[in-house]
Amino acid sequence: KPLFGPLTCQTERVHLPFEKLPTREQYEEMAKRNDPFGYNARRQLARLDRGEKLMTELPYLVQSWTFGTNLAMVFLPGEVVVDYSLRIKGDYDPNRIWVTAYANDAPCYIPSKRILREGGYEGGDAMIYYDKPTKFAEPVEEVIIKAVRNLVPREFITRERLLENPPPVKASESLGTFHRKDGFVVELVASEPLIVDPVAIDFSTDGKLWVLEMNDYPSGMDGNYKPGGRLKLLEDSNGDGRYDKASLFLEDLPFPTGVMQWRKGVLVCAAPDILYAEDTNGDGKADIVKKLFTGFETHNYQARVNSLRWGLDNWVYGSGGLFGGKIKSEITGQIIECSGRDFRMNPDTGEFEPVAGISQQGRMRDDWGNWFGCDNSVFLWHFPLPDRYVRRNPHVTTPNPRLYAVKDTEPNLLFPVSHTMERFNNPNSANRSTSVSGLEVYRDTVLGDEFYGNVFAGETVHNLVQRFLLTPDGATFKANRAVDETKSQFFASTDNWFRPVEIRTGPDGALWIVDMYRFVIEHPRWIPEDRLAKLDVRAGDDKGRIFKTYPANQSLRPVRDLTKLSSAKLVSLLDTPNGTTRDLIHRELYQRQDRSVANALKNLARKSKNPAVRAQALCVLH
Repeated sequence: KPLFGPLTCQTERVHLPFEKLPTREQYEEMAKRNDPFGYNARRQLARLDRGEKLMTELPYLVQSWTFGTNLAMVFLPGEVVVDYSLRIKGDYDPNRIWVTAYANDAPCYIPSKRILREGGYEGGDAMIYYDKPTKFAEPVEEVIIKAVRNLVPREFITRERLLENPPPVKASESLGTFHRKDGFVVELVASEPLIVDPVAIDFSTDGKLWVLEMNDYPSGMDGNYKPGGRLKLLEDSNGDGRYDKASLFLEDLPFPTGVMQWRKGVLVCAAPDILYAEDTNGDGKADIVKKLFTGFETHNYQARVNSLRWGLDNWVYGSGGLFGGKIKSEITGQIIECSGRDFRMNPDTGEFEPVAGISQQGRMRDDWGNWFGCDNSVFLWHFPLPDRYVRRNPHVTTPNPRLYAVKDTEPNLLFPVSHTMERFNNPNSANRSTSVSGLEVYRDTVLGDEFYGNVFAGETVHNLVQRFLLTPDGATFKANRAVDETKSQFFASTDNWFRPVEIRTGPDGALWIVDMYRFVIEHPRWIPEDRLAKLDVRAGDDKGRIFKTYPANQSLRPVRDLTKLSSAKLVSLLDTPNGTTRDLIHRELYQRQDRSVANALKNLARKSKNPAVRAQALCVLH
């Protein structure tokens, strides 16, 4: 059959990782053997004796030829196992894809993840005959497949496959995928390569932005849970509203989940620990890293300590991530039983207490100190009964400390605008909440007076942000969809890669949305083996975005460097409808302990026209 269309030839050089190399002692023990394994060990030892470094990865050139849209040829070096051909022909139209091995080079056997797990000759033993120091690590298959996807145009993907494996959308084109409230605009605040895999943010008192990246999701950097989380500090150097400078403050964090500025440094949730990190020499990197608390559960990578938030009572609150733990304060030495509860802490003194409620990935308060949480299938819990009151009498049976607040007829029903993809598990849960996270109570009026006090939460699997109107209901609250959103969402994307993991009220009054931007949001533990074999669970690990949305006819509030202002000026700025800014000023004044502004705070507590400002001024005085 004749081929038509232009011939396009491309290559991509990647590096295939080896497993952790044997130690010198292990090589020396193997070298005693009188067989090929011993010979290979002696070869590696000779290299070490010459001062050479052993290979930790293999350079590998993936090549493609495409003839218009008629035929695509993929060339893979080495003795490539058949799994690669089967997978590539499953990803693309098998009638228009040709896979060739032994191409350009023959470095060794190239095993798949399945072969590596099975072991045997192709899974590792053959490496000694190619003079390699050890066998490949499991990510090798995904590295090669990712390169193939970069080289083979999407036109070769079948329509059915394309629906279940849509390509990522460029950050510059992502704004066109959003369905949002009429009259609202969406702006891209930050994106790759400046940030990747953002899961939590915090607004700094100096106007910068802390961004926590879970780059090791879901199974570590090497597929064997090697930590790779990072913390960056972002700066908008030209004042155009988009961050353009990032400092890598801290790295090699294990699956980090929460961040909050504290004094001259920052608090980081990286189970089992809560850390304090600080840069003392001004080079942009943390040179002090202290463990403040430890003991949080780690067995579930999607339910860990998170959501550090400032309380009106001058404590830092957080979510225990469903499981909590037996928490040790490294400052006091005290061990506190906090299983199945959330917590509050004082990072300066080491005090730590359990608090009412159990949340998974999101705990937030309103302007009056009412606390709310969520879990993967529940949008909103309210925690009306403080745990410290219950603890006064352990002999009294108390009611459930959390109440389900959503009162809609079908509270879990969703209306995504993205393609409903085949689920990895629980097929009956399609288009119902299964991945709620990043809860926020909107604490400003820039979106409109009707949005003040509304609850927003991300639903990551279904690529949307849910909104509820929150109204008092006796000692608790009830939450309902807005009348005009009973069969739609406040914010949603047609892009299946859009993963809104955290929602925040910005100091500018906009609603900020943290987008981890991954193809797969699920831990491999809960994905069937046959599906897992066809997935790149790290697809998107080089991407990540942060957006903000607000009415087009509204001006955003200025974001100031509060650290450079006098305490008297901070008190005057406390009189703002923006709850995030009030919290930042509250914390700054609390940490300064400048008693000269006490009278100004008393005056604000008496005379401000905003009740929330009066209440917070009293709390600063406390």
